[in-house]
Amino acid sequence: MIDTARQLTVVRDEPVDGVAAVLTVVADFTFDRHGKTGCGSALARHLAREAVDVHRFDAEGNGLAGFGGRWGAAVWESMADEAVAVVRAAASRAASGTPRVLLGIGIGGVLAVRAAADMDARSDPYAPDGLVLVGADLVQSVRFVVTGLASVRGGEQVLPSRIFRERERLNPRDDLAELEIPVLGVVAAGDARFAGEANDLSRFGARVQVVDGVGDLLGNDDAIRALAHTILHWTDDELVRER
Repeated sequence: MIDTARQLTVVRDEPVDGVAAVLTVVADFTFDRHGKTGCGSALARHLAREAVDVHRFDAEGNGLAGFGGRWGAAVWESMADEAVAVVRAAASRAASGTPRVLLGIGIGGVLAVRAAADMDARSDPYAPDGLVLVGADLVQSVRFVVTGLASVRGGEQVLPSRIFRERERLNPRDDLAELEIPVLGVVAAGDARFAGEANDLSRFGARVQVVDGVGDLLGNDDAIRALAHTILHWTDDELVRER
């Protein structure tokens, strides 16, 4: 599944008093496990205070691993495999019956959906019980106007154009529609990407929750707190009470 030469750095935000759920975060592709201005770390801390055991990581070539990334033959498949590995490691530490949640942020949602689909196809005993997509539109049938090398994150990360060519061949919305686990899509009311029906993930089986009064779900501490509350409420409603 994963080249043994690869190494993943996983940060764990462990609750102090018991574990109600275990959650793996797949970061936005152009950011790292800490998130833009530390928003990923802030979200993890909010969740950990509510008994969620949170695991965050950087896929090879992405985020903090981007500077020395070894781009393999199938980058997106490799990153999805790495997400699977972290999900399995996180779930293996949890007590039997603990709800397992996979969360994808932004473009990381593409990898989260792929990982969930792969684990489901293999009937993996550590497969997630639910999937949360934060600000993820999962576009497909798209063409990126990129040739040569593309600079992202203000020049901090440089991606070869084949990364975009590989992404164009992925169909994350189709994968989402095939999932048999509960899926929550969280979007900000002020995010223009979700203003129309084109990016409405409810058409592909997700339950969509709109957070009012914010344009960026991870833009400030109040927005992050509201996002954490939304995730916690959904987890309790969809995953805990069903057990």
